[in-house]
Amino acid sequence: GGDSKSADRRLSIRSSLRSVKQSKDKNKEKLKDSALGGAGGLVTIGEGEKEGEGVVAEEEDKILTLYRVSMAAQKGNLLCIVGKVGSGKSSCLNALLGDMLCVLGKVSLRGSVSYVSQRPFIQNSTLKDNILFGRVLDEEKYQKVLEVCALLTDLKVLPAGDQTEIGERGINLSGGQKARVALARAVYADTDIVLLDDPLAAVDAHVAQHLFDKCIVDTLLAQEKCVILVTNALQFIKDASKIVVLQDG
Repeated sequence: GGDSKSADRRLSIRSSLRSVKQSKDKNKEKLKDSALGGAGGLVTIGEGEKEGEGVVAEEEDKILTLYRVSMAAQKGNLLCIVGKVGSGKSSCLNALLGDMLCVLGKVSLRGSVSYVSQRPFIQNSTLKDNILFGRVLDEEKYQKVLEVCALLTDLKVLPAGDQTEIGERGINLSGGQKARVALARAVYADTDIVLLDDPLAAVDAHVAQHLFDKCIVDTLLAQEKCVILVTNALQFIKDASKIVVLQDG
């Protein structure tokens, strides 16, 4: 009965995954061509054989993580992804980054991408280097990024301002400071697409409002960036171009 159906389903999933893996190199080339050509700032998940069909799995021996997900965003769009904990919000961003295997439908990004994760990557270097991340310094642009990401106050209290050495994994920064440094890095990178995995949750309410208004709306969207924001702060979704609600993947 039930066990037989579950076994059949797992067998079907594994069979589909094997078929996808056989053409993995070919699909990678197609994705590369897609990333290099066409208008920047286009995000798509779905568009399978049936309307709204999009299935994404993590590994061959795991069950499907996202099922029948369909969304698309153009440059200048703010697409908000909402849902309860464990519903697959972060998995959507992982799928867009190519960290998950698409079984049915398609996942595509066209243009340059920056990503702010829930656990920001902080390198053992100065705060300034963590924001520039190897890019050439444009002082005017840099100061503007510090302002919109609410980091100017932090620079006043840090021992050496933006030349303060940040310990391994940001040990001498608070969670909110790490989130804002990562956000500043994404803004400074000036990419076509910006993927934000709930950075507003790591800061106080008034700081979150500042980041949304000054950084996301007045800076990223004003520059026609395509912004995908994972959030459960419902006060912000009223300004979204599109809203995707996830439930159990």
